[in-house]
Amino acid sequence: MRMLETTMPHSGAASKPYDIRRMFRAVANRCPGSLAIRSGGFRMTYGELDLASDRVCVDLRERGAGPGERVAILCERTADVICGMLGALKAGALFVPLDPQTPARRLQALLDVAAPVAVVKEPPGLDGTAPEGPVEMAEMGPEDPCYLYFTSGSTGLPKAITGRFKSIAHFIGWEIETLGVEEGWRVSQLIHPAFDAFLRDVFVPLCAGGTVSASPDRETLVDARRLLAWLDEEDIHLVHCVPSLFRTLLHVDPRPLPSLRYVLMSGEPLQPADVKRWQERYGTSTRLVNLYGPSETTMTKLFYFVQPGDGDRRTLPIGKPMPGARALVLDPQGRICPPRTVGEIYIRTPYRSLGYHGRPDLTAEVFVRNPFTRDPDDLIYKTGDLGRVLADGNLEFLGRKDSQVKIRGVRIELAEVENLLLSHPRVRETAVVDLDGAGGTKFLCAYVVLDGQGGPAGLRDFLAELLPEHSLPSAFVVLDELPRLPSGKTDRRSLPPPERARTATGSALDLPRTHAEEVVAAFFAQALGLGQIGIHESFFELGGHSLLATQILTRVRSTFDVEVPLRALFSHPTAAGLAREVEGAQRGGGRPAIASFREDRSAPSPLSCAQERFWAGREVEARTVASTIPMMLFFQGPLDLDCLRRSLQEIVDRHEVLRTSFREGAGGPVQVVHPAIPVRLPVADLAELSPEEQREEIRRHGLLDGRAQFDYERGPLFRMTVFRCTETDHVVLFTIHHVAFDGWSSSVLARELSVLYQAFREGRPSPLPPLAFQYQDFARWQRQTLAGETLVRQVAFWREQLRGAVPVDLALGRARPRQPTFRAGVEAFAVPKELEVRLDALSGELSVTLFMILLAGFKVLLLHETGQEDIVVTCLFANRNQVEIENLIGNFYAGLPLRTQLAGTGTFRHLLDRVRDVTLAAHENPDILYEPVMQGMDFLGPGDRGGLATFRILFQLAKLPPPEQTVSNLKVLRVPFDTGKIRQDLSLFLSQSDRLAGRFKYNLDVLDQERVLSLRDRYLQILAAAVDDPDRPLSLLLPESAAPPQPILFAQETDQ
Repeated sequence: MRMLETTMPHSGAASKPYDIRRMFRAVANRCPGSLAIRSGGFRMTYGELDLASDRVCVDLRERGAGPGERVAILCERTADVICGMLGALKAGALFVPLDPQTPARRLQALLDVAAPVAVVKEPPGLDGTAPEGPVEMAEMGPEDPCYLYFTSGSTGLPKAITGRFKSIAHFIGWEIETLGVEEGWRVSQLIHPAFDAFLRDVFVPLCAGGTVSASPDRETLVDARRLLAWLDEEDIHLVHCVPSLFRTLLHVDPRPLPSLRYVLMSGEPLQPADVKRWQERYGTSTRLVNLYGPSETTMTKLFYFVQPGDGDRRTLPIGKPMPGARALVLDPQGRICPPRTVGEIYIRTPYRSLGYHGRPDLTAEVFVRNPFTRDPDDLIYKTGDLGRVLADGNLEFLGRKDSQVKIRGVRIELAEVENLLLSHPRVRETAVVDLDGAGGTKFLCAYVVLDGQGGPAGLRDFLAELLPEHSLPSAFVVLDELPRLPSGKTDRRSLPPPERARTATGSALDLPRTHAEEVVAAFFAQALGLGQIGIHESFFELGGHSLLATQILTRVRSTFDVEVPLRALFSHPTAAGLAREVEGAQRGGGRPAIASFREDRSAPSPLSCAQERFWAGREVEARTVASTIPMMLFFQGPLDLDCLRRSLQEIVDRHEVLRTSFREGAGGPVQVVHPAIPVRLPVADLAELSPEEQREEIRRHGLLDGRAQFDYERGPLFRMTVFRCTETDHVVLFTIHHVAFDGWSSSVLARELSVLYQAFREGRPSPLPPLAFQYQDFARWQRQTLAGETLVRQVAFWREQLRGAVPVDLALGRARPRQPTFRAGVEAFAVPKELEVRLDALSGELSVTLFMILLAGFKVLLLHETGQEDIVVTCLFANRNQVEIENLIGNFYAGLPLRTQLAGTGTFRHLLDRVRDVTLAAHENPDILYEPVMQGMDFLGPGDRGGLATFRILFQLAKLPPPEQTVSNLKVLRVPFDTGKIRQDLSLFLSQSDRLAGRFKYNLDVLDQERVLSLRDRYLQILAAAVDDPDRPLSLLLPESAAPPQPILFAQETDQ
């Protein structure tokens, strides 16, 4: 007898942990401060998650939950779901995850089957309150049940699979051990909690000390460009997804993804063409793994590590069984199939589920006795899938044996959809099939024979009340009768494709009337795998979905050179509607794509808006403070200096802006791109100094380097120095002029440096894809789109916004020196975790962003500090609103002076309304040119042309990458460094990484440390009071004990 197995007996895993509750708690006890969950601005540590789930456990016990009972989890947020699951497990109950968006009738049917003793909607433990006394987990055995997951049923009635403690722990332990998952890994959470694959996303990291990184919103999941950017920015190490989602990432501009180590895929066949495209883009540094296993046998039971060259195979194998599992391929008589002979796949494992809840009859149909042993308890699972054993011992999957299909990784019983359709009074007959769309995607099509006249209008809405969204047919086709076999059964193979059916039934197609309609309709048809579509037919009703929509928009951008947002296709899902959006963008309703400026290099490029600010202020800069950005990296390990130099040279060669100087042209300043600039990397040997002396010398050099001027007209506008501290410790200092660089650019540089260094160390060429365009192309694009009426409109907007405005005066009468020193002090602080969570909750409650809340709080602070009720704060924005410029080095920052009238505002909620309106209006006019806007403003001094320092106060909220990463055999740490100079009076920089933190940078000519420490404390008090009661008057957001200092009256200007 031949079975596929990994050579390990069933008892081989008996000594492994069988309880994921205890696996999680061991991590929480070992590293309570480590980050367990992150989602957008939300953060939760292991200690907080353990405490919160303890509170849920206590609450559930009070409601009757205990061993054998069931608890429904009906939460929206990932953190809430996880708290509910852990709390139920600690109580010994089975968790039952459900989708809150499920139609009411369907949800009630699920609850009727599960019969939970309690429903968790908002876990009580997230407010940080601790239970009274320690919480002991219920004693559970390895065979005990721990969850119910619903799967598709052929009768129209839901059925639920019961999982066991040892079974889920077996899989989680296998993945952690096989992949080497460890503390610090970030695992993406892309699967909805109502599907059991969610358990992989959650418990693999939580049982290994990693972080569950949940996608911040649905828009990110359905927009491949945003999803790929999110995976890159979050430094994700491990991804679980369905192949169709993986495929969408290959149809957008690539990202480096230096942290990504594994992509594990399951749910539908992995296509060799997708593997080939991935390997062409990313090589084999990220391992792809093909998984197979039904929910009945507890998630995955077979696995295959994709190999180089697999992209040229006809199909990809699903591999061999993991330890503790076996696979059999049997013929209809129950005999083992010889190699390469097709048969049905059966799985034998002691880590299977307990079957279907309350349905022993259905359980007995699929869990059958092993025909090769006499043990009545030796059961094998009948998958209903066809496969064969290949010559190398791997298993090949060949499709479903029955009518059960998978659409985008979700299993659907076609019979269930058919039975529910037949309950509609107009439907006489129906056949539901899965059809192939373009690119290997599948969609459901319902063929119906109706009583009476009329089309299928209303059928989808009818089903939407009964089925989850993933089970709804995308296309409905009306036939006079269904084709039949001689036996009388429906001949499913003879069902006509949807477009032929429309023609056969006399449904006239509305043909394209314009060029745009013709092109967009062709894109629709190709994506959907249809020959022809009408311009008024819905993309989604014909089988389209959000993953295909991103591919459509990518082709629209490429073909028409215009930007069309994803929401446009959802709002106008027909070829006619989307064509109107395209034509509107071409007429000026949208901006042309930047790539369209790539080929026009006939004339020197003008400066971007950001560059012009620095060019205009270069004379003032020469007399005061150099506009430089320092960046410091600490390398721990054997640093290859030649490899480092090659990597930096590649970055300079790759980004024209680093080879750019500036000169005055006939029509104004222009950029001059030099063909080559060699990278000089001097090495300062500090090995003879003590560690304290080394730090002081590096700091001294950094301050001098940061204050030294650059020559705009000669370049280069960067300097680099390596400090050798020991054989294995090096510090690299970058000093780059702000005209060519911004804070975002430092992340791009660090990311590309890590990718290039590792590739060159391994003897590989650069794996970075070519840039679609360069910074000077962006500058030309910005200037052209900012010409004419657009320029007039934006200048008029900002002049109206700032008419009569005056800068905030923090001096409070304190004398300013005639010759300012620009010396800066810095006070850093962390926002308490509890306050950060509550700020995030308030932003959702009031439909504002965290930025708006933090800025509003800052303006209240300035009101209390100065008494001024008309406050302008210059806010820095990354201004990289298009995915194509996210990987460019250059200065894209927009400094927008946001003005708010606090007089008559009343409450913090009312202030937030004003801040939101001002912020959104400013974002519609982001390209402020300070000189024409500020011309004639009363408060400007002689020669002051306006700029970021004009209003004296600066504010920024930024998202920072993790400070530490591993590159080849090195640990690389980004070290904070400040030049000690400031042009403004006060800057508040807030950043989000593992937690929300900030720093006040202040001008020592105006403020002293004691006063800034008071500002810091009062700012946190204001935020805490605002989240406590956003309807509190602004005057009461600070206690009287925190009153600001009084102004010094009649102070005279001094020379000091």
